[in-house]
Amino acid sequence: MSDQRFHRRRTRIALVALVSALWLVAPPSLAELVEVRLSSADRGQGWLFGPERDGHCWLATPAHVLRGRDGTLERGIVTFGDGTEAQVAGAPIQPIDAIDLAFARVPRAGRCLDRLGLRQAERLIQAAEDVQLKKIQSGRITGFVVTTVEHDVRRGYVTVESRRADDKLVKGFSGSVLVSTQEGVGMANVPLGMLLSVCTPSDRIDPFAEPEDDAPTCDGEGHYGIALRFDRIRSVFDAHVASNAAATKGAEAPRAQAGPRLLSMRGSTLDARSGPDGALANPDLGVCWSAAVDASERVAVTIAREGVISRVSVRACADSGGEMPDGIQVRRRPRGASAWSTVRYCRRSSDRPDAIECRFAPFEADEIELEFHRRGARDGGLISIGSIDVE
Repeated sequence: MSDQRFHRRRTRIALVALVSALWLVAPPSLAELVEVRLSSADRGQGWLFGPERDGHCWLATPAHVLRGRDGTLERGIVTFGDGTEAQVAGAPIQPIDAIDLAFARVPRAGRCLDRLGLRQAERLIQAAEDVQLKKIQSGRITGFVVTTVEHDVRRGYVTVESRRADDKLVKGFSGSVLVSTQEGVGMANVPLGMLLSVCTPSDRIDPFAEPEDDAPTCDGEGHYGIALRFDRIRSVFDAHVASNAAATKGAEAPRAQAGPRLLSMRGSTLDARSGPDGALANPDLGVCWSAAVDASERVAVTIAREGVISRVSVRACADSGGEMPDGIQVRRRPRGASAWSTVRYCRRSSDRPDAIECRFAPFEADEIELEFHRRGARDGGLISIGSIDVE
């Protein structure tokens, strides 16, 4: 056997041993790739992971995906693979200003996979020969093969280019995931890193800008992406959790949120700044939630609500380009159950076109679903609601 072949075989054996050892600590899982957006025009990707706490998962995504026009991080809309949506709960966190990476809590009861990539990924990046960049759009995961052109081992950044000229890295890929597809050494579907930025020839470079210690920048040449290894993402997250725990040690535990709590949505919310949780939590603040109906002419919200419920009231927006729903289907189910039972369907009356009052026999349920119908609305037509009151 030649020295070269012996070296390749020894490297392969060492790689198998490394992957196997790491898997004993972190079982392989793709976690959950999700779409993240602030509006219908501004879309990115994100990675949902655990551990679950109080019915919430964690979201990792590039900070600029959640950055609003005023520069602050906003509570974006997350779309899951099954087409349902949820809104980020609470303010997103960017632990390190120089790293374009943010974390946020997302309602996703019982659906968090508890791994955030591997604890050691630098050698896997170097050894991986077949790497795909995967993204999700409209519930469908797609991807193409990329080539690693540069790897900053210390800081964890990986620069990648598409292998085929037809596969262009464009805006909207931020937050997509690098996945090893290499067969035969236990590396298939291993998540390696997250794309933080997409660089194109149109990017303008400021020659006087001060370079950040932890952030490579685009050079204005070619289509390529800059990713951050998942072990580096994990270290940033773990450090944030540890510092936050130290800061709150001995403090009173936060109380559960009073009143109804939004869990998920169906339909497509137009703007995260006016999501349904605003109409639900602040019915008197003039919020206007607008969402595009699905093919069945419906939009729905799932709500967690403790205590007895006997009424649902919906009010129109003060100023809206959409329309009020024609009716509401109220359903209920115990926590952990899969089947819904119908409570009542209530229609909007002609004498009160700006409101729907739905009263029913009192009941106690952990979760309720409000399904809003609008007859004659084609797929993409709008339903707009100013307030949702559940009592």
